[in-house]
Amino acid sequence: MKRLISLLVLACLVFTSSLGLVGCSGLEKEQKSDTTKTTKTSIDTIKEEQEEEDTDYEKRTDITPSGTDTALNTISNENTGEPKKDNIQEDIPSLWITLYYQDRDGYIVPASRKIAKQEGIARAAVSLLVDNSINREEIEYFGLYPVLPSGTEILGLNIKEGIATIDFDKDFLNYSDETTEKNIVSSVVYTLTEFSTIEGVKILINGHTVNNMKYNTNLSGVLGRDNTLINSDRINLDKDMAKQDVYFYKRVNDRYEYLLPVSRMYPKTGSSDTLALITRFLSEDPGIEHLYTQVPNGVELLNNSMDGSTLVLDFDARLTSYGGGTAREYGIINQFLYTVRGMGGIDRIRFLVMGKPANFPEGTSVSKDYIIPALINSVIDE
Repeated sequence: MKRLISLLVLACLVFTSSLGLVGCSGLEKEQKSDTTKTTKTSIDTIKEEQEEEDTDYEKRTDITPSGTDTALNTISNENTGEPKKDNIQEDIPSLWITLYYQDRDGYIVPASRKIAKQEGIARAAVSLLVDNSINREEIEYFGLYPVLPSGTEILGLNIKEGIATIDFDKDFLNYSDETTEKNIVSSVVYTLTEFSTIEGVKILINGHTVNNMKYNTNLSGVLGRDNTLINSDRINLDKDMAKQDVYFYKRVNDRYEYLLPVSRMYPKTGSSDTLALITRFLSEDPGIEHLYTQVPNGVELLNNSMDGSTLVLDFDARLTSYGGGTAREYGIINQFLYTVRGMGGIDRIRFLVMGKPANFPEGTSVSKDYIIPALINSVIDE
């Protein structure tokens, strides 16, 4: 019908043009009216389809396929190279997790990331540790790199009674040096045990237990933070030894100063005062290349107590007599905050000097209550 009307209008125009008559306005009006209706219908249809797509998109983002989408995409900044956030996904439900990456010197560095809220969040977290172009691009600017070998696939992940059994394919073993082997294992164990539902990790390869890896890391049992070392010369804790993770500083990429854990071993017997040990470890030179402490040398812990969920630490005068520097003052506080947060039951720390409230040389209060932080090195998705 529309085609017939168009032909009639065309014929009418030709005829009236040859006679010098006025055009066939009736047919023109009918065609215009019909065209307007068609256009409006098309617009309404597109709008309805778009609304359906938007609804589906909101549903999809509640459950994202593991290891694919993150809450904030990053794209390269042409001027500085710094990733910037893509505002398109800012409204996606998200949550913070902590992943354990490595830097170019081979140290494991924890970094809190914001990722899309999804089913299988633990699996998604480990997927972000695999070396591929997307994962690398998101973190390389910050001096960090994925730990798991390229091509590594997660075949399964099951969490039961606090134990996460994770099954990798054979590419999990595609590495060439001992440092990488240690980093792979500690990264997986520490990333998964960041989740409150996971206390230990069992690693399988193609569904089978691997007793010893290339450089003799033992995977036969359940690995947890109580028996797995990080940023150490080994992974497995020696028999009759206990361990404590203490936090030191490392400068990365000449841009960022990161806090990272280092496992210290000590005999199970004769070392009952863990907090005194922590103070000693933090106030000594780490003895590890590139790492340093802000805690003054030789500081001693005189006493400690609990005030509800607040840990009260009483130090000798050396805590505040090192000479000053605001950055260093906060560095000292943060090293203690992050080191004790793994002990459990502690929400805050209060510092005393010789049993009394005090200030650091630059005026930073020592005696106020400092909250144990939930995030660490959270520069990537800020």
